[in-house]
Amino acid sequence: MFDEIDWNQFENSDFDLLADCWSLKGFISNASARYDEAVKAATNGLAIKPTHVQSLHVRGYARIHLGNYAQAVADLQQVLELSSDPAKQRQVMQLLHTIRSREETEVAPP
Repeated sequence: MFDEIDWNQFENSDFDLLADCWSLKGFISNASARYDEAVKAATNGLAIKPTHVQSLHVRGYARIHLGNYAQAVADLQQVLELSSDPAKQRQVMQLLHTIRSREETEVAPP
């Protein structure tokens, strides 16, 4: 449904609230372990506002659970670049540490 909307027509508009709504939908999907839905919702938020920190965070978290570590790192690195909130940066650093730990575990021989 929303994939068909040309979000470029709204460029330079203040759509933070709409991006927040998509981010919240993604957050709820993550909490219900519906990670594919969370990625889609967060991606919709980013279609509206490509620098929406919470959408990047939500999508990065979902991608970790889907095993898409490279994409998760890309999203979470953007969060670190865009956010000056120390609490948000700590959360993201913890997620990046989780990714490194999972990658090491998956690569380690039995």
